Amino acid sequence: MFYHGTNVGGLKILTPSKSNQGEFVYFSDNKLNIFPYLANPCQVVLDKKYGKGAKHIHYRIAQYSFTPEGKLVLVDIWPNYLKDTFKGQTGYIYYFKNIDGIKKLEGMDNIYGLDRPIEVENVEVIPDIYEEIVKLNKEGLVELVFYEDMKQEKRDMFSKRFLETYKKTENPLVKEVLFDKFKMIQDYENSLKEKL
Repeated sequence: MFYHGTNVGGLKILTPSKSNQGEFVYFSDNKLNIFPYLANPCQVVLDKKYGKGAKHIHYRIAQYSFTPEGKLVLVDIWPNYLKDTFKGQTGYIYYFKNIDGIKKLEGMDNIYGLDRPIEVENVEVIPDIYEEIVKLNKEGLVELVFYEDMKQEKRDMFSKRFLETYKKTENPLVKEVLFDKFKMIQDYENSLKEKL
């Protein structure tokens, strides 16, 4: 079984999209792997700020890992990231039994790509993604790491990583989202203004 996760419902056909790996429709054979993709944190930030769909962003943050036992670890990369991103958001999991021509992507565990459109076979609707991941947490399948429980070094690591993204990106919406969410980026911008 292959799974594709998205925040877009009602799809009849999935079409390839560009990313660092190439132009593919992305799938996993591990259902847990697609949960971080059920909502786009950057899109949620903009929807809450300007109204749903007023501004559209393709850039996506998906911060997760797996324990050696196969438990999905979801991390608050800024205060309330998990709740703000997933609470009240609807996710869609598209299922496929077999896919002709699918290929495993190099260097990525359980991730596959298809370089052509594919008709949807089946879909599961997750009415509230946050409630679902909390349920999976209680079942021992997902570990949630909250910002307030994180050591300062770990918080700073995320801030520094996204400060680098902020400095490199030309996309004003990406800059806006990161500026709104990371104090280190706000401090960086203020220090630039002070130098003028």
